[in-house]
Amino acid sequence: MNIRMKLMLLALEEAYQAYNKNEVPVGAVIATSCGDIIASAHNRVREYNDPTAHAEILAIRAAVLKYGEAVLLDCVLYTTLEPCMMCFGALIHARVAELCYAAPSQLHGVFSNHLINELRYRDLLVYQGVMMEESQRLLAKFFATLRY
Repeated sequence: MNIRMKLMLLALEEAYQAYNKNEVPVGAVIATSCGDIIASAHNRVREYNDPTAHAEILAIRAAVLKYGEAVLLDCVLYTTLEPCMMCFGALIHARVAELCYAAPSQLHGVFSNHLINELRYRDLLVYQGVMMEESQRLLAKFFATLRY
């Protein structure tokens, strides 16, 4: 199992924590490019009554607190769902080096919905589809049983 799969598996574990709290099951992990974990989080929108409490935002907040600065230059953000515009903006402002996501988001994904021109964002490396089926199964299970 390669490093991307191992770290995405940890993000999926976070997504399951969200699922068990009746949150949209999205998890995120931030690691150095060497694979050292800095922070992890899962969606807590309902728990915090905060529409910005997405897994990616919470992981970025935890990582910058741990680093003591607002930039994450040598970091990779692993998330189980394609980021929305808010989360994508946060990772750009935090200067995250790489993004690795599992499943596309037809509803809010920045790439799937052409909300950004893939040729015009800064030097962010993007990997998609890592453990996609596992993430999609969990999301489908959640939305089949719970509707907002």
